[in-house]
Amino acid sequence: SINISRSGHLLLIMSDYAMNHLYLVDMSGKVLVGEKLASVDMTNLTLPNSGVFVLFVETSQGYIARKVINN
Repeated sequence: SINISRSGHLLLIMSDYAMNHLYLVDMSGKVLVGEKLASVDMTNLTLPNSGVFVLFVETSQGYIARKVINN
């Protein structure tokens, strides 16, 4: 599982498992952020603008998706 903490436009993403890739996708399907991670269990992500997004995290145990709303 992943936990997301938020401070303004900054997300702190923590996982019980090693994270390998991180994708932030807008509602039209456009990939706004794509990051390859070095098997970390914590990372930061700055949201690009206001809107509704889907955060995809690839962990050592599979993919996890979370909806993120940025006002």
